[in-house]
Amino acid sequence: MADGLTNPAIQARQVKDGVILVGRMRVGPGVLGYGSGGTVVFSGELDGRPVAVKRMLRQFYEMARKEINALILADEHPNIVRCFAMEEDHEFVYMALEKCKATLSDAMQSEAVRRKFVGPDGKPTSFAYQIAADIGHGVAALHERGIVHRDLKPQNVLLTESGRAKLSDMGLSKRLVPEQLSFESVGSGGSSGWQAPEQLISRSGGTARQTNSVDVFAFGLLLHYCLTGGQHPFGELYERDPNILQLRLNLKHVRHLPEAVNLIRGCCEPQDPDCRPAMHSVMVHPVWWPAPQRLAFLIAVSDRVEGEDRAEDRTMYEALECCTQDAFGSGGSWAALMDSGLVNNLGKYRKYSYSSLRDLLRVIRNKHNHFRELPADLQKKIGPLPGGFLGYFAGRYPGLLMTCYYFMLKWCSQEHVFQVRLHGAAA
Repeated sequence: MADGLTNPAIQARQVKDGVILVGRMRVGPGVLGYGSGGTVVFSGELDGRPVAVKRMLRQFYEMARKEINALILADEHPNIVRCFAMEEDHEFVYMALEKCKATLSDAMQSEAVRRKFVGPDGKPTSFAYQIAADIGHGVAALHERGIVHRDLKPQNVLLTESGRAKLSDMGLSKRLVPEQLSFESVGSGGSSGWQAPEQLISRSGGTARQTNSVDVFAFGLLLHYCLTGGQHPFGELYERDPNILQLRLNLKHVRHLPEAVNLIRGCCEPQDPDCRPAMHSVMVHPVWWPAPQRLAFLIAVSDRVEGEDRAEDRTMYEALECCTQDAFGSGGSWAALMDSGLVNNLGKYRKYSYSSLRDLLRVIRNKHNHFRELPADLQKKIGPLPGGFLGYFAGRYPGLLMTCYYFMLKWCSQEHVFQVRLHGAAA
């Protein structure tokens, strides 16, 4: 845990073979990176332990104090970099930080690293989702502690040797007091290309109150960045700020990922910042669900809506059937998107309405439960369980999962069986 601010008395420093000795720190000579305002990050040691030493000009003392206080509040969270101590001399402030392998931005310059994020099939790898989730958990932890980071970007995400992500650089963070929801700021916070519209308005001299939703906007950008191996949804560097102000979001690189499209839109597209989701909601979104969890959810939905057409109050069933276009398109028949062999197999056992969303969910449930009874050629075509089976239906009905997710949020979110599925373990 960080020691906090040191005695303000100026301490002597010694230079030996390019190494600066200040207090308990041994600084340099290796340089790990550079920041704005003359900030340099050196390799170093604290009491003999390897650390990264962030050296800032004394004129940024207040920024260093804010950063170390934020890190103290979030100490030992696995997705926030740790701060161990702070020292100073007559020119600089030095912060001893947990040493990591590289920034996300630097790492993404390597083609070999980009291949770890996006596979040969053009789809994000499990590693990409893990890094994005690590970032999200770090942001959520800050928000739980009343801290708004305000400068989320790939340069401020550190990757460890073990392949995990940690948030760093809290110098622009804002601490909200209890019950405080928004703040005004002298200066926008953030960095060009990674700021929410309200930060850009503030930067240009306009008036725009900010909330922790500025971090939600930036997280949407980082999610896109991770899932695409470094692409930005608002274009190239020179065009990002104008596009952000106009909310000209381009999701062509993730159009094959409907759940990611949904979450990124939710984080980055609303004109009203209050319409962005809270980070807790972000972190229980279906984009994070592995295939077994997605499939189990669809089957649970099928179980829940079964028989609603025979209920005295058919409102829920009728509302479900109003969602067919979102779930399987405007063609009106889910069977038209299915292999004829499977459609023929369905008719052997029961009658299905090809225009019914309830019946499409029935097919998924029934064929999952009786998968081993299917002919071998059909098993090969729509399997294996669970990933291949889910992929067969998700590929043909890309809107199905999110349609069911929002339907159940509206109709069944307080039912015990769906509370954890929809709201997470804290529900």
